[in-house]
Amino acid sequence: MRHEKQQQKVADGEIFMKLLGDDNMKNRIWNQTKAAVLAMAAILSGICVPLQGMQVSGAELVAPVLNIEQSAKWTDEENYKADLTLRLSGLNTLKDTSEAEQEKPQAGMETESFTADEGENMEENSEEGGAAEKAETVEETEVRENVETGEDTETEEVSGKVENPVSETENPAMPEEKKEYILTTYISEYFLPDTAFLPEEITAETVSIKNQKGEDTEIFCLTDHLQIEKITEDYYTLTVPVTLRPEYQLSWEKRNYPVVQDEPLQKDQPGLGTFLQEKRGEELQTLVSNPSPELLVNAAKTGIEAVLRADVEKTKAGQPVNYILDVTNTGQLSLTDLRFSSSFSMEDIRAVWESEPDFYVDGKEAVLAALNPGESRRLRMTLLPDENKEGDLFHTVTVKTKHPGREEMIGCQAACQIKVEGLKASFEVEKTADRTEAFPGDTITYQICIRNTGEKTLHSVLSTERFLNANIQAQFMPKEGVTLNSTRTQALIPSIAPGEALGLYAVVTIPQYFESQELVNEVTVISDETGTTNMKSRSEVTVKSAEVTVTPQITQTYSSYQSYGAGSKSGSAYETASKPSTGDDTKGTFFLALCVCAVIVGAAAAKKQR
Repeated sequence: MRHEKQQQKVADGEIFMKLLGDDNMKNRIWNQTKAAVLAMAAILSGICVPLQGMQVSGAELVAPVLNIEQSAKWTDEENYKADLTLRLSGLNTLKDTSEAEQEKPQAGMETESFTADEGENMEENSEEGGAAEKAETVEETEVRENVETGEDTETEEVSGKVENPVSETENPAMPEEKKEYILTTYISEYFLPDTAFLPEEITAETVSIKNQKGEDTEIFCLTDHLQIEKITEDYYTLTVPVTLRPEYQLSWEKRNYPVVQDEPLQKDQPGLGTFLQEKRGEELQTLVSNPSPELLVNAAKTGIEAVLRADVEKTKAGQPVNYILDVTNTGQLSLTDLRFSSSFSMEDIRAVWESEPDFYVDGKEAVLAALNPGESRRLRMTLLPDENKEGDLFHTVTVKTKHPGREEMIGCQAACQIKVEGLKASFEVEKTADRTEAFPGDTITYQICIRNTGEKTLHSVLSTERFLNANIQAQFMPKEGVTLNSTRTQALIPSIAPGEALGLYAVVTIPQYFESQELVNEVTVISDETGTTNMKSRSEVTVKSAEVTVTPQITQTYSSYQSYGAGSKSGSAYETASKPSTGDDTKGTFFLALCVCAVIVGAAAAKKQR
């Protein structure tokens, strides 16, 4: 009877061991579904469900879900530095699975657990079943002790029967392979990780890929072997500092750049660029992944600044003025084909640029071949104000060029103001005659001297000759470079520079009928610069009419007589005596007449010379 009961107990033990193994599996399933059931219950009831006498919070009712969240933000946008943040949540699902596997009892421990449970059950049955049942339990206990000590042969046989069924049902589980959880992220071709600031447990390796342009390049692969047992929270956060690569920092338009290298770009691992893997032995299984975040890179700055300066604040009209233009590329992109043009507040002003390397004049514009970011160039020009201009002169230089990568134009203006003082325009006229007195029929020569005594060149200088006396007209003598009118009474001079003088000659012949009077000659000179202002010069000559003085002829009567006395002879007598008569006195008369004529002619000549 005892033997049969003992066999029944053994059979019950085998069933209990089998159920115990099933309970371990049930524990694993329970741990994974517990939160989901509680969450569903909370939704249906709208209240917190008490669990084992404890109040469960709303957060505990949410079923954990394994997920990866990626985000990126600029930390120093000016220097293109940012942070990539990876947040792995729902780690409790991994922890529950691991803990359940660690709590799974081994084969020996299951036997001990069964024996202890059986003893407890036996004690409970003895208390409830009365003394008879208690006696049987004591006997069974004794048999077990005999089996352990080897004292009873019959008990040994029974124990053998007990041990054999246990060994047959005992199915020790194979050693569970250790699990690893690896978080991996591939930094994109546009960014470089700042590896010096990464945690020590992060491994950084380079991977060769083909970039967007089809070129060979390398990116960084970061791996983090998670230590689940040391993570106390349901989430894990990893921050990776990154910097935009220099070749992508400057762009003429704003662009979005992915921080993590996803498909379709080639890399050694297919799929998304950030993922969590479970590793068992050599087997890898991807649990969760997430697409890459992007960062917006604004368009690079473009700008030009120019400063215009003159070497003087005040100048004379017609005097050259030197200007300096400093132009700077204040943007981040290189500029090409920069064009410069000048405008002035006054007309008829010319500007001449000085030649520089890569700087030349194209028509009315000057062209600079290129200007790099931050580079400055100093350009020079000379301004030639018109002699007739005066007042405030505004000089404006316009700089323009095409925006890199776009059709629009960019540029700037620079201006400078100087004071232009007008030039003094004046001249002197001097007129002289070659004599002060003249007679009818004489020719008088006049010399006219025009001298520019001002600061401005005189143009279109017109000189006119005239006499205040009627019916008398002077004529200019021809001169090279001087234009005369048809009557030769006007002379046109193209220009006379400051300090220079020009001489003209004019002649007039006094008519025979001209009476004695003062002959007044006047010259009038005008120019473009002096406008209607006339400069006159006069010259006066006294003209005397011809006066002829007639000397009467002297007639002498010679008395011929002779005195014979002792007294002197009279003149006539002397003459007769001295010139003995030949009987012909014609020669004497002729000689006398000739002398009279000579006296008259000499007197007239002398008067004329006076």
